[in-house]
Amino acid sequence: MAWYSDKDRQNLLEEIGEKLKTLPAGERLHIEKERLEGLIFDEPYNEHKVIVYSGSLLSRIDLSEVSFDRVVWNLHKDIDLSNTNAKINFSKSKSPDGSFSINKSNLANVDLSSNILSGKFKLFMCDLSNSGLKIDFSDRSEFNINHVNLSGNDFSGWTINGKVFEGEGNSYIVDCNLRNTRLNIIADYNLEGSLLENNIKLGYLDGCYLNGQLIGPTSEKDRQSAYEEILQGYADKSFDDTAEGKTF
Repeated sequence: MAWYSDKDRQNLLEEIGEKLKTLPAGERLHIEKERLEGLIFDEPYNEHKVIVYSGSLLSRIDLSEVSFDRVVWNLHKDIDLSNTNAKINFSKSKSPDGSFSINKSNLANVDLSSNILSGKFKLFMCDLSNSGLKIDFSDRSEFNINHVNLSGNDFSGWTINGKVFEGEGNSYIVDCNLRNTRLNIIADYNLEGSLLENNIKLGYLDGCYLNGQLIGPTSEKDRQSAYEEILQGYADKSFDDTAEGKTF
């Protein structure tokens, strides 16, 4: 197919905008597959695809025939396919060594239930909430999950060590929303002052389990109070380190 220039994309977007004005509520607009792929993707490089157009407009268009195989998801470029019916297969986007990475992508409410992340993978600044995504949290996996919304996915049946929240070991979870995922966390150490305790106070783990006991719910007032307390703690530590002559 002939790949689109910026002008081609703009012309198609104007055409779509006009058609959407008369589209009945709840329906998705049908556009020919090749035209949609010309809008969304740049010309492939070594069979890999780069998304150059995304956004809320796509949620009103039928993307079910568009192939998202071999998409490069880790270019630190904002991608928004939320609330679309895109068919996405992460397994065909893995690196040659079998690892997988996705950055700055909003795939909230996209059906990812056919995807199971395992082995070595990295999720950074993504919204993957209510997607049905499956994750292998066993010791077979080595993961880095940083600033990711995974709320609403079902991780029941998985148990992880609380140390992954402390940055210890080969796998870690940082500032992630795991609300209502039913993930079970085991911790056989004192939580006072720990990063796991911070995650609990901030409500990130409401609806998960700690040593088999349900966590939460945490009120908005308590979450805000915990956030301010944590910030103050960081400020106090920075002041103390500076007073002792430590530099960063």
